[in-house]
Amino acid sequence: MQSIRKFFRNNLITISMILIIFSGIWIEKIQFINHVQNTASLKTMESFIKNEVTHQRICTFINNEKIYVFWIGEFSFFRCFYSEPPCYIFDKDGLLVDFSVDYGSDSSFSKKWNWHNEQIEFQSPQEVLQILQHTN
Repeated sequence: MQSIRKFFRNNLITISMILIIFSGIWIEKIQFINHVQNTASLKTMESFIKNEVTHQRICTFINNEKIYVFWIGEFSFFRCFYSEPPCYIFDKDGLLVDFSVDYGSDSSFSKKWNWHNEQIEFQSPQEVLQILQHTN
């Protein structure tokens, strides 16, 4: 018992710093998930563009003979938590139909949308809007 007290007393600063760091990382992760969910509450691609939601890539793709837009967001500050960035799926009318905080680790999301295709070309938000206007 004496040695445990001595250990904690001698390492109090180190233990405190480790707890502070892990608390900060955990808080950032929760804030990032909340950010993705709040972004998804915008509900339309036009509102994503108006609100300047950041993106890495955007593309159109076909799934079950319907056209969709795959909007890949930005990583969190602590990228090590996620295999892929968040993404949002819009239908041909520009309405949000699905999203994932980490589409790389979300196997049900990846199976459902199956967007991986070597021939996909990434586009700007304006190009995607033009493509969608021509499909309606």
